[in-house]
Amino acid sequence: YGKDPGNVWGTLYCALKAYEWPLVKNKGLQEGHCTNWPFPDGARFFLPAKSTLADNEAVLDRLKAGLRDAMSTNGNDPAPWVAAILIWGGVYTKTKNGGGNRGWLELNCNEIRAIVNDTKEALSADDHDLNEFGDRRFNSGMTKVYSLLLENFIIYDSRVAAALAWLVWKWCEPRDPAVPWPPESLAFACMRARGGGIRNPDTAAFPYLNANSYNHAKWNLRANWILHAAFTLPNSGKTSIAPGNFNSLREVEAALFTMGYDLTHAINP
Repeated sequence: YGKDPGNVWGTLYCALKAYEWPLVKNKGLQEGHCTNWPFPDGARFFLPAKSTLADNEAVLDRLKAGLRDAMSTNGNDPAPWVAAILIWGGVYTKTKNGGGNRGWLELNCNEIRAIVNDTKEALSADDHDLNEFGDRRFNSGMTKVYSLLLENFIIYDSRVAAALAWLVWKWCEPRDPAVPWPPESLAFACMRARGGGIRNPDTAAFPYLNANSYNHAKWNLRANWILHAAFTLPNSGKTSIAPGNFNSLREVEAALFTMGYDLTHAINP
């Protein structure tokens, strides 16, 4: 189900076809968005309300190319590309005390290359528990940045987390009360929805992130590994995550994003 109880999807692939973003038009960079740096023309975009996945892919391909080029050894300033990605995701925000993604980016604009490279290395390390991750910044905004910078790295936001948790919740039924559930490696941490709606199928089983960067990064990595492994399985009638249905891990992520808008009707049909 999605936000509308009339939406019933038989497979995850069906949810992909219903993908829409943004909910309201996104005009990209606007006057007053950025006073710290000039914006490259390639970082500017416009997306009408409820744009298709293809429309979004066209924008993200440009943002990905720009970010990766800027992050190269002799690249230009990556800060405006990071800002553009945050604007695309609707998370370029600044609080009254100077916090939020925009506040943090403006404060650290001269060190963005080093910060992003350092975090990229930490996320790329063969460390299942991210023991050396420390207090690096990682949230629903930065997951979008690293999804474009790294291969096989999905956006792990509240909607994707909700869909993954619900899939595990259904997979564990019927549950034996004597057996702990869900398995620790599948207890996907969730996030609360802004503006209402349910994005956690069982708060006793799936913890909330509560703005914890380490946990957000850890569960992002686990989701990457599980979905990538599932995506590469031979195509069969037993899985809807297969090359015959999805063309990329990005499409799997988009389907989960659509599915996880509001679990209300999925939990209480």
